[in-house]
Amino acid sequence: NFPLDLALVEAPSTNG
Repeated sequence: NFPLDLALVEAPSTNG
């Protein structure tokens, strides 16, 4: 999927 950076920006809840 997309890089972790984008994941943190779009949905920080994914990391915690």
